[in-house]
Amino acid sequence: MLLSTYHNIRHTYQFDKIFAGSNADGNTQEAVFKDTSLLITSAIDGFNVCIFAYGQTGSGKTYTMLGSGDANNEEHQGLAPRVAHELFRKITEKESTHHIEVSTSMMELYTDKLRDLLKDEDDESPLGDLKIRLAEHTSSGLVEVDGAKVERVSNATELLNVFGRASLARASSSTKMNADSSRSHMIALIVLSLRNRRTGKIVRGKLTLVDRKWKDFLAVSLLLS
Repeated sequence: MLLSTYHNIRHTYQFDKIFAGSNADGNTQEAVFKDTSLLITSAIDGFNVCIFAYGQTGSGKTYTMLGSGDANNEEHQGLAPRVAHELFRKITEKESTHHIEVSTSMMELYTDKLRDLLKDEDDESPLGDLKIRLAEHTSSGLVEVDGAKVERVSNATELLNVFGRASLARASSSTKMNADSSRSHMIALIVLSLRNRRTGKIVRGKLTLVDRKWKDFLAVSLLLS
């Protein structure tokens, strides 16, 4: 892609895939998901992967990640619900050879401070009370967030229910703080633990979904490392 700036300075960027135009041109939610769905297999295989929606306010990040919000409209389903269904479809294929556990945490990053979107309503812990621990300091070998609530899920419906609660909590917090939602990142961590039923070997992978704004990169990059 060739981009000309305001001062007529030209920059060339290379992308693996560009989605542009209308649905008729292939710019659909389903097409975007198909282009990223192999990352789910990578997470199951024990890799740390991320699906990252990045761009300026109003560019369609939340629509791409979460969809229109209408569960009955498959055409407008975002990446998150599609990932949930595909993840557990692939997990089902491995259940005969592996015992698999899936856990998730949902967080909001606002002005460089993390907030747990799954905490109980009566939990009055302050914004920014969560602490990131890097992979070299955890027993799992994955980046972890101390103080974040972790929930076990066993199917796509349960995972999507957690997504829904986190989205509501995010909207509620923005209202209470009179916050600009465009300055808030939503981060979903999905951790997979697969134990081989024959050998007992355990493989852990992580799939991170991020709906983030244009700036504030440091804390997000730590979570993805």
